[in-house]
Amino acid sequence: AVVSSAVVMDRFTASYFNADAVSVAQFGVVVADVLRAATVQIDNVVAVNFYGLDEGNDGVDAIHSGTVARGSVIHFDVAIHYWPAGATVLETPEAIAQALLDALVAPTPTAFQKALDIYGTDPQFCDGCVLSSGVLNVAASQFYIDEVTMDGSHAVTSPPVPCTANCGGRDGDDGLDEGDAVAVAI
Repeated sequence: AVVSSAVVMDRFTASYFNADAVSVAQFGVVVADVLRAATVQIDNVVAVNFYGLDEGNDGVDAIHSGTVARGSVIHFDVAIHYWPAGATVLETPEAIAQALLDALVAPTPTAFQKALDIYGTDPQFCDGCVLSSGVLNVAASQFYIDEVTMDGSHAVTSPPVPCTANCGGRDGDDGLDEGDAVAVAI
């Protein structure tokens, strides 16, 4: 199964992100770390320019407003293959959306920010890549996680890629092969 979602990063536009293969790959690692899944595949990572949300100019500066791109909405698909025994299982888009939303808020730094600090800015993983200059836009990310995860997928979604690691056996007594399981461990 595939669940689509999106987050917003400020300080770089979509063209820079999409052209940087290291950033695209490392963003998938960030999302996998946030979801803490045993075998999760992040596919179809693609950014579009973020101009802002029309919030009636009520002081929500973090969301922005205007006609100049201030960042990127990074869309991605989560292909879930299996979860470890004893893990908390998320079986619905609502539950996956909640896990992503929880990663955007307390504690400080958040789980999302910790993963970005490790996999997006550490020279060992992302030396000079565009992702290292980005800043997570929490308010806009909350909006996009709710909109995209709950209301379908983005335009480039493809079928899930077959699982290639430890997916042949049974994962318990739920009647599903590991490759068919639709859940994420957190």
